[in-house]
Amino acid sequence: MLKLLFFLLSVPLFAATSADAVITFSDGSTVSGRLSLMGSRPITIHLQKDKRARERKIELSDIVLLTQKLEKATMERPWMYRESGKTDKVYLDGSYPLLQFETELLLISGEVLRGHLISIPFRFRGGGRSKLFLNRQIKGKNGQKIEDLTYVVKVSFPRHIPRSAGTISGTLSGFGALREAAAVDRLRHVVLNAEIQGDRFRFSNLLPGKYDLFLRTENAVLAGFSGTDRFPEVLEKNFRLADDFFPQRHLLLLDGTRTLVYKRRSDFHAAEKHVRGGFLWHLEIWNWHVAGNEWKLDSRDLPLRHMQQGGESNCSLYRIPLLNGVSSDASAPLTIRKETSDHEFIRILD
Repeated sequence: MLKLLFFLLSVPLFAATSADAVITFSDGSTVSGRLSLMGSRPITIHLQKDKRARERKIELSDIVLLTQKLEKATMERPWMYRESGKTDKVYLDGSYPLLQFETELLLISGEVLRGHLISIPFRFRGGGRSKLFLNRQIKGKNGQKIEDLTYVVKVSFPRHIPRSAGTISGTLSGFGALREAAAVDRLRHVVLNAEIQGDRFRFSNLLPGKYDLFLRTENAVLAGFSGTDRFPEVLEKNFRLADDFFPQRHLLLLDGTRTLVYKRRSDFHAAEKHVRGGFLWHLEIWNWHVAGNEWKLDSRDLPLRHMQQGGESNCSLYRIPLLNGVSSDASAPLTIRKETSDHEFIRILD
């Protein structure tokens, strides 16, 4: 009975996190089968932009084509440290190949991401293989040549059909001049920033899913978040014990296992000059999971971060249902007017 229950539970999970794939190797061979991620960690790629790395998390279902491009291939000499705790090296006889890769992801939205993958293990059903690894770096054995190594060069997903990228746009009035707009991808835990023109905002090139929107004006913050202001005692306890650099933090709302959190610290430095009377605040979403009677923190999303100058007015925080769980294929622009839109005051961000 237990085996049957385990099987029934595992089938939909595998179906939801696996995909038909065609894999091409560096020697020209190909295999076809069913590919799924091992473990709960998402596909994570580090993108290089303006010499700063930023991270994107991607679902398997988002990818049309994954290409592993050889970034660097060298022959290295094996070595060991001369003494434990010392930096001096002793080089040994022989040589081994060292390959480094850049990954390119073509997404169903048409967006192309280029960067470095965190090494990923896959489960593979087909072609006589049970596991498949995509590595940021491959180190050969002593005595091997570069041409002796076989590695994945391409993974295509023929059933993942490209579609038009999603767009969410809207206008805001009555809450002050619009300064910033951010969207939190609920599925991928990615925060995106909008293009702003006057009182208009626009998020483009969105992957399929639901997005929580956060807007900051000169005197208000509008949060796309639902839920209750009553929290389980164990959640409040673990929230207070969580590692954090902010001495002041407040649980605001609970939606399932997601919490809206306001954090503040009174001192910060800007351009190496202390800012008197200013403070730094974050509005974050903390994602938890429940194990028995225990609440454990999984991840944090940071839609808004503001370095408030001394003398700058404090913002009023409102939650607005219209900004909560907006679909990426929303057909009409959002219209948020203070006079007519449903909004609830939460607190002053002071």
